[in-house]
Amino acid sequence: MKKLLLTITFICSTIIGFAQNNTQYPEGLKVGDVAPNFLVKDQNGIQIDLKKILKKQEVVLVFYRGQWCPYCNQQLKKISDSLSLITAKGATVMAITPETG
Repeated sequence: MKKLLLTITFICSTIIGFAQNNTQYPEGLKVGDVAPNFLVKDQNGIQIDLKKILKKQEVVLVFYRGQWCPYCNQQLKKISDSLSLITAKGATVMAITPETG
């Protein structure tokens, strides 16, 4: 019985390891990278077109994982504290989150 459990554990570990090694994730944006154009709806259901906004002003794009993330909350607070400096430079801040409410 012990041998069977060890064999099953080994097989499962091998399969999981193989699956993880073959998984390819897209590389994320880095500081200074140009974001691809996108169309999204804001919290009020209004369509946002990044390309149109960029014609008028610079955009500081922030990815906010959610309310549950203490690091994201700290980052958003720091950006909020600097909002007047950002807007004085002619830019706007856009926070993108998977949260809906």
